[in-house]
Amino acid sequence: MPPAHPSRRAVLGGALATTALAGCSYSVLDPPPGASAADGAIDGSTWGGPAARWRLVWPRRTAPRALVVGLHGKGGSADSSFQLGFDARATELGLAFASVSGGDGYWHRRRDGRDPARLVLDELVPLARKRSGLSANGRVAFIGWSMGGYGALLLAGQVPRAQLVGVATLSAALWTSPGATAAGAFDDAQDYAAYDVFAAKRRLPGVPVSMACGASDPFLKANRTFAARRPGTTTTFDKGGHDGDYWSAHAGTAMAFLAAQL
Repeated sequence: MPPAHPSRRAVLGGALATTALAGCSYSVLDPPPGASAADGAIDGSTWGGPAARWRLVWPRRTAPRALVVGLHGKGGSADSSFQLGFDARATELGLAFASVSGGDGYWHRRRDGRDPARLVLDELVPLARKRSGLSANGRVAFIGWSMGGYGALLLAGQVPRAQLVGVATLSAALWTSPGATAAGAFDDAQDYAAYDVFAAKRRLPGVPVSMACGASDPFLKANRTFAARRPGTTTTFDKGGHDGDYWSAHAGTAMAFLAAQL
């Protein structure tokens, strides 16, 4: 079935812009055909932020092959991946799919004490594995766009390699130096250095990585630079901008890449 495309907000160089998407074929509160769904909230005390809503879908008739975690862009929420159709693409391929409202902290621990990385790795992943029928060490993949694309590359490096399927990014919000970053992405230059995905130790050696970015996207140059420094990265640099139309159009290919690694 086609993905659901209600309106959402997209990040462009750290600013929010409205992106109009096509009409949806099912409510964002309902699972895709053939899938089961669950949602809830994670106590804010576990990660230093507010209560964080999570959403999960998994194949109804077969055990999921793996769990895909979707990381939203700035201004997004647990619903955003579902609005872009990631959930339908995942369950069609026999995968469970989970997302959580992680705030705008660029998916790493911040000076104010909020730690969205902990929210994902220590809370969402174990919860989603259990609810979807995967084992406690079931394999995990990451997919994300904009801020979430950066987060996917960062968090994947914190999962044991034997449990990691791969990473797919769409329009990843990447900067090659601390002075080029958008306001709020990092606390300061030291924070950037501590979580720099360009650093050799964080380039995910041996991990399958797919990157897509549009020719009109302001992050294209940095995405090309990351791929060039990481031989073996699968890339799609094609027509498009930093918006929901691009992300939903590439969701199927990105999810198929992850499924192909199993």
